[in-house]
Amino acid sequence: MDHNFLLVTKSFQILLLYFSIANLLDLAYADPPYRLCSNKSNYTDNSPFQNNLETLMASLSSNASVSKNFNTSTGIDPDRVYAQYMCLNYVRNESCRTCVAAASQDIRQLCPGDKEAVVWGELCQLRSSNQRFLGHLDVSGNIPQQNPKNISNPERLSLVVNKTLSSLIKKAAFGPSANMYATGDEPFTGSDSVFSLVQCSTDLSPNDCYTCLEVAIKKVTTCCYFSRGARIFSRSCYLRYELYAFYDGATESSQSPVTGKGKKENTSQDDKFHPGKRAQLSWRSRIHIINGIAKGTLYLHEDSRLRIIHRDLKASNILLDSNMNPKISDFGMARIMEANEGEANTVRIVGTYGYMAPEYAMEGLYSTKSDVFSFGVILLEIITGRKNYGFHKSKRAPSLLAYAWELWNNGKELEMIDPVLADSCCSDEFSRCLHIGLLCVQEDASERPAMSSVVLMLKSDNSIDLPQPQRPAIFAGRFTNHHEAKANDCSVNGLTVSDILPR
Repeated sequence: MDHNFLLVTKSFQILLLYFSIANLLDLAYADPPYRLCSNKSNYTDNSPFQNNLETLMASLSSNASVSKNFNTSTGIDPDRVYAQYMCLNYVRNESCRTCVAAASQDIRQLCPGDKEAVVWGELCQLRSSNQRFLGHLDVSGNIPQQNPKNISNPERLSLVVNKTLSSLIKKAAFGPSANMYATGDEPFTGSDSVFSLVQCSTDLSPNDCYTCLEVAIKKVTTCCYFSRGARIFSRSCYLRYELYAFYDGATESSQSPVTGKGKKENTSQDDKFHPGKRAQLSWRSRIHIINGIAKGTLYLHEDSRLRIIHRDLKASNILLDSNMNPKISDFGMARIMEANEGEANTVRIVGTYGYMAPEYAMEGLYSTKSDVFSFGVILLEIITGRKNYGFHKSKRAPSLLAYAWELWNNGKELEMIDPVLADSCCSDEFSRCLHIGLLCVQEDASERPAMSSVVLMLKSDNSIDLPQPQRPAIFAGRFTNHHEAKANDCSVNGLTVSDILPR
């Protein structure tokens, strides 16, 4: 194992996360950052203003390690540069630092030569200007985004949203200990609730904070009346509401992890939707992780000096570094096979329920195709935001695989898109990924593609036609034949994430 990886146990939900994307003015972006360039005044390369800007941007991220809000300036007029960042209050300091560091790069790249600009990351915003803006309210250029999924009863949602937000903006602006930040949830229909968050930059007065958020409410209720969720990016404040718990500290005790309906699924101790951590991975990041896992598994099967069958591929055995690059870990159950050996047999079955291929679980047969099956389960979990383990308790289907198979056969596979990805996920790309996942989890091992084919299918977009998948294995729960694994040979799901630190 690479010693640069320092293992830190995290929740499985770190892999089941979101970036919510929509239109920015006349531009559409697949992922953050979003920008607002003034185009009013410009600086030239190697000018005193640029030198001051570079110096200031390079220093901001160090402050983000200890403070969620910060403002500063450097230089002398007329080349003085003012800057301010604001991280969402629920994020950890390290996440704030990472977001601000990225934003300080993005603001120069997205608005080159512009003396006044704003960029918004998923968890923070950064503003720079040649004018002193601190303590001055500015509600111009507010950018709305909306969840592309419509709601069937917008009147009811609008009433709940207005009620919740009106209460929250008073709390954020005038609450003695609110620090310009407030969150809350309000019952909507059935087991659904509306989750809302408001926040102002701390340089504003209470009255200006209230005004900024009040303008944001008017904007969001005008632009996004029929939408299931929306948010407003402003120079001085931030507002968002959704029908799922998108911020850390929210609870969905009456909801399932993803759909927000029905009873809560069983989770391991490490799983106990930390819903705010879902706000750390975009659709593009998930595809990057899936491709990385596929290539890593291909290396084990075909490109390494020895052919290695991992036998326990699962989310908790995928490490993510600070750049979200995946690495397969934990080879304690791995087996080496001869290059010409198709499959092997064992009487002692070890592994994790929900990820074991049926031929391995029932008969002790393992091969590269059993790893392909496990990879397929991971792929489906990542793109849908649902776990295969314990899925039968949702009463939708015996397993996540069976549910995916049913919806895919009925042309309704888009219903499985993780709700937190609804506005950033390409429907064609999602359908293709789900199709590939179903090919990997087919019940007949000989029908599953080799990992080399999987990598090619993931890479080829729509240039290669995919074969029709056959029925997946749909068993659920524990196995009852004589090959059943002992309780201490199997595990439930978790995830280990690593931080890269210097030696």
